[in-house]
Amino acid sequence: MECQIEFYLHHICVLCVYFFGVALHSVGFYLAWAGLVEVTNIPLSGISILGRLDMKKNPLYILNGVGLYVSYVLTRIISLAAALLGLFFDMYTQPGKTWLVCNRLHISFSVFACIIVYGMSAFWFGKIHNGLMKHINGKDTRKGAVLDKLTVPSKPKEA
Repeated sequence: MECQIEFYLHHICVLCVYFFGVALHSVGFYLAWAGLVEVTNIPLSGISILGRLDMKKNPLYILNGVGLYVSYVLTRIISLAAALLGLFFDMYTQPGKTWLVCNRLHISFSVFACIIVYGMSAFWFGKIHNGLMKHINGKDTRKGAVLDKLTVPSKPKEA
């Protein structure tokens, strides 16, 4: 499986945000809220395992795909945006409890990281949507979805 550099970079970036959030006692509530996006790893793991076992036609594969779709919408598209808007609202209405007492560089980096993760999530949601629709509609399930190409290693071609 090939992982592109942006996957590694965004994980390093997010780990730094969480590490400094804990170390500086800075915007922990919003970081915990934003961390809910990791719920999507549960159905994604199911998709990966079933794909590696060559069980893409199994009903559990579709069920995990639906689970990924729903969890993605709830935690990465809606909840992450709400967490970011909540932080902005608190920074504007209660600067004495957020912007003025927390490390400004950390808050700025946290906002930047959330925007990057949100952008990546929105991009990948399109691929998840297309992949789920292919499997539900029975189109090209032999090859699998775009998501499969990232989570399931391809079989070596015989010479």
